[in-house]
Amino acid sequence: MPWGGPFDHSGRTVLFLTLALCNYDFFSDLLYFIVKVADGGHQHASLTVVSIATFVAPAIACALRNDFFGEFVRAGSKIKEDLKKHILGGQRIESSLPNTIKFAVLLSLGLLFWIFVLLGTLVLGVNMKLFAMHRFLCFYRKRLLRDGAERSSEEQEVLQVVALNEALFFELALESLPEICVVIINESLTPSQRWSLLAIITLAGSIFSALCLLWKFRDRIHKKGFKEGLRVPVLACTPAQAETIAKFVMGESEIEHIELKDKPNKWRGHRVGVAEIN
Repeated sequence: MPWGGPFDHSGRTVLFLTLALCNYDFFSDLLYFIVKVADGGHQHASLTVVSIATFVAPAIACALRNDFFGEFVRAGSKIKEDLKKHILGGQRIESSLPNTIKFAVLLSLGLLFWIFVLLGTLVLGVNMKLFAMHRFLCFYRKRLLRDGAERSSEEQEVLQVVALNEALFFELALESLPEICVVIINESLTPSQRWSLLAIITLAGSIFSALCLLWKFRDRIHKKGFKEGLRVPVLACTPAQAETIAKFVMGESEIEHIELKDKPNKWRGHRVGVAEIN
C-alpha cells in the first residue's frame, strides 16, 4: 500500500503507527535534551538554546498561522465576563477595598489558570498530536477559545484535518529536522568522538519519522500547493478521511477508470442472463 493510504478501511493502523512514531521522536529528543543538560549541557551553549526553541516552535508556528492571538483576546474577554458572573453570583461588588481586592485576585487567578490550560492544551495538541482526537480539538476550540461558530460536519472535518496536518508539518520542519542537526553537531563535538547509545537511538527515530512525513507532505504539496496540500489528510481519523486519502493516492483518473471498467462487466452479465433466458 502506498504511503498515505490506510492498511484497513478505517486507516486506524496507519494512524496509530504514525502517531506513535511521532511521539517517540518527540520524547526521545526531549530525553536526549534532559540527559545532556543534567550531564552539564551540550558541547556549545547555542545548541542548548536551539533545542529549547525546537520544543516550542511548532506550537508557536501553529498559533501564528491560525490567528491564535486574535482568538486569545476575544476568548479572554468572554472568559473574563463568565468569571465575573461566577465570582459575584449576580451581586454587585460592595464599595470597600477588601472586597475589591478579593474580586481582583480571584479574577486574576481565574484568568491565569485559563491561560495556563490553554497554552498547555495547544502544546500537547501540537507536540503530541492530540488534535487527532475530535473531542480534544473540540475542547480546545469550544471550551478554551470559546469558538461558538456553528459548523457543518464537513467544515469540522476540514478543521481537524488542517489542525493535525499543521501539527505534523511544523513538527517536521521546526522540531525533527533541527534536532537531527543538533544531535549530529553535539556528538561530533564530543571530545571522545564516540556516539552515545541514546544519541544513536534518538537520531534513528528522528530520521525515520522525518522521512515518513517528508514523503507524505512532498506528494501533497507538489500536487496541491502548500495551502491546499495541508487540506488533504495525511492520516485518516475517520472513514471519510480514509476515503479521501485513497482517492488522493490512487488519483481521480484511476478511480474513474476502475468504475468505468466495472460497469461494462455488470452490463455484460445482464445481457448474458437475458440471452440465456431467451
